[in-house]
Amino acid sequence: MFFVNEYRSRRCAEVLIAHVGQPVRIAGWMENIRDHGGVLFADIRDSSGVVQIVLHDDKMLDGVTRESVVSCDGTVSLRSPDTVKPKIPTGDIEI
Repeated sequence: MFFVNEYRSRRCAEVLIAHVGQPVRIAGWMENIRDHGGVLFADIRDSSGVVQIVLHDDKMLDGVTRESVVSCDGTVSLRSPDTVKPKIPTGDIEI
């Protein structure tokens, strides 16, 4: 059973294409951080699954390492067609 709280409004795998344009807050473990020259991509994992977040300010991850526990909020958006991951439920979106 899941209850909305101050740390998250949805579990990671519950953020879907139907939520595009809506604000969400997720919480979980930092699974992976990728730097693509000015844009950071991070995968956040909880017991339900994984969702990708996009950050345009690398200072937001100062001191954050893999397996750090984080809570983040943002607006759900569609991934560009060349970055869609059809093998995971959240593969069409990012926050």
